Amino acid sequence: MILLRDGRANGGFGIWEQSSPGSLTLYRVVEGKNNGPFFTFRGQRIFPLPAQQITVNLDTDKNIVPAGSVRFLVDSGGVQLNLAPIGSISSGSGAVSVIDSEFSFANLNAPPQTVEVSSVTDIVISSFNSAGLVFPTVGAIGLFNLTNPGGPPGQYHYGTGVYKTMDGGLTWLLMATAENNLTPTDGIMIMVRPEPGSTEPCRIYDIAGTNTPSLKHFEAATVVTSYKIGEW
Repeated sequence: MILLRDGRANGGFGIWEQSSPGSLTLYRVVEGKNNGPFFTFRGQRIFPLPAQQITVNLDTDKNIVPAGSVRFLVDSGGVQLNLAPIGSISSGSGAVSVIDSEFSFANLNAPPQTVEVSSVTDIVISSFNSAGLVFPTVGAIGLFNLTNPGGPPGQYHYGTGVYKTMDGGLTWLLMATAENNLTPTDGIMIMVRPEPGSTEPCRIYDIAGTNTPSLKHFEAATVVTSYKIGEW
């Protein structure tokens, strides 16, 4: 997350509960304040919908356990969350336009829908949904669900290894791994790119992986939102 002296902010975080597969919550912040020993941010939960306003207190006390951690105290619609991930704080300076261009923070949202998945051998009808936050330089967090006809659901989650192309952030290459801890190497690469000439919020998905017999290709309704500093 990034905070300017005038209180404008950008960024966010996600929580994926490994004990409850598919349980994902995504948040973003838009304004904040430096309160000395801690920071206070205001923002909203953006997944699952409907959106809810949130307040986040970020404590950077050096005595937080484990060492090298920061503490998030999140109030979301009366629900209190308390977590202490590894993190750090640093300061810098620069023009807002430069910060916005370098702090590439985006939300990918494909609601539950039916898609036509084509491969080298056949075409199948599958259920699909995806949601995620893509952070500058540090990766992504989110879920990617695509049913496998005749087999178990293909449930994956986004992780590190995110590469943005040079087209202004319209195309993404994401690494996703299976949520099943028994198959940690069952990873896939997912390319999400615009459909040329389309006036609808659609994206083209191309999927490849060691356990994917052939390249999978489909089109799905997807909204990609790139956030700027202080935008609600």
